[in-house]
Amino acid sequence: MILIHSTPPRPLALQEGHLKPQWTGNEYKNIEKVFLGIISSAIPDEPVRATHAVLDFIYLGQYLSHSTVTLAHMQDALNRYHMVSLMKVCTINL
Repeated sequence: MILIHSTPPRPLALQEGHLKPQWTGNEYKNIEKVFLGIISSAIPDEPVRATHAVLDFIYLGQYLSHSTVTLAHMQDALNRYHMVSLMKVCTINL
């Protein structure tokens, strides 16, 4: 199974008459670090668990190389995401 992650469009700033990205990669990483903490108090538990699993998968996917251990952690994160998603679908269908 392939997980495709699309990032939301970056805010743009008008600089010298041209649209340029306003955030750098480091700023994105810093936002990702606090994102889970911000949403955890604002939304129900299931989406927080799904977001946590996806963020774990994304963080692990950024490693330059992988071992069987890191691949197992990535698979675990993906499984956790699908488990929460499946629970949500089953709840909606009831």
